[in-house]
Amino acid sequence: MTTAMDAKNKGQHDSLFDLLPDDDALFRSEIGRIRPGERFTINRFRVVLDQAKVPEKQRAGLMRKACTDGFVEPVTTIVEGKTVHVGVPSTGASARGAYVKLYTRTGVKVGA
Repeated sequence: MTTAMDAKNKGQHDSLFDLLPDDDALFRSEIGRIRPGERFTINRFRVVLDQAKVPEKQRAGLMRKACTDGFVEPVTTIVEGKTVHVGVPSTGASARGAYVKLYTRTGVKVGA
């Protein structure tokens, strides 16, 4: 049985197949500008991704890839015995109270 989380994860993964190499390089470059230990959300990249016309549907996949590559880690906490990703209110104009995930930049160097 496929869960909603499975579908979401598959969508994020599949969105990376449509990603242009320049978009990935741009995102990696932006991640590389963040100091190790600094916390941030995807909103930090909104302007540059908008200017590059990176589709909204690919942005979560980019962050997921950055996690897989070791450049960032999700900020987590324990709630009722379960590890959960920390969310903060989005700063986006159309967010309408939505939350976005919080990440920490690791010390892993971002290559080209």
